[in-house]
Amino acid sequence: MKPALMLLLVLSATPAVQAQTTAWRCESKGRVVYQQEPCGGRLVGARDLRTEAQKRAEREAQQREREKAAQQQAEAASAAASAAAPARKGPAAPAVRP
Repeated sequence: MKPALMLLLVLSATPAVQAQTTAWRCESKGRVVYQQEPCGGRLVGARDLRTEAQKRAEREAQQREREKAAQQQAEAASAAASAAAPARKGPAAPAVRP
């Protein structure tokens, strides 16, 4: 078997190496920050070295935060609607019948 074909078979059978992500090294307000969007800084390679369990835990935490934010927005909208409704003061006037 040709060495190149053998290498191809071996590489295709091994688990994928963690994906490399593009990251930019930027300066913001005198501090060095790294971000995924270009900023005029220099391009650097970055790897996500977290385990699958850590990644899953992070995704679950983000989902909980999104749900909490949606609940807070709904509560704020409800409170604003209640505040906008006309307030009644005192007892209701008796109905007059002809």
